[in-house]
Amino acid sequence: MLVRPNEALFRTFVPCAAGVAMFVSFATYMKLRARALVWLGTVSYSLYLFHPVAQYSLSWLVQATDIAVLKGWSTGSYMLATASLTIGISALTYRYVEVPFQALGGRIAKNVVEAENRQLA
Repeated sequence: MLVRPNEALFRTFVPCAAGVAMFVSFATYMKLRARALVWLGTVSYSLYLFHPVAQYSLSWLVQATDIAVLKGWSTGSYMLATASLTIGISALTYRYVEVPFQALGGRIAKNVVEAENRQLA
């Protein structure tokens, strides 16, 4: 036999190929329309930015304080708490930071275009 099975390659390739196949199928044929998932996609940049804030804040609270209610949770519970905190922070920053600044950027861009059009006329 010229080719020997490589278990490490198999363990890497199969999950990656499955992930790419799922991404392509969801992006092209089976578009998800669940409101919660669409909303999470909308705030995804905030989720990306603020997950370390939530993670390190919770970690610090658990390790550096004597808040008994936070001690001894399972790993899954800490993960759920971190995810919930991240979603809460992201919702607030999206609503009160991203949306207003996107609107401001739109107004600035509109004013620049109008000024350029006046100069050309």
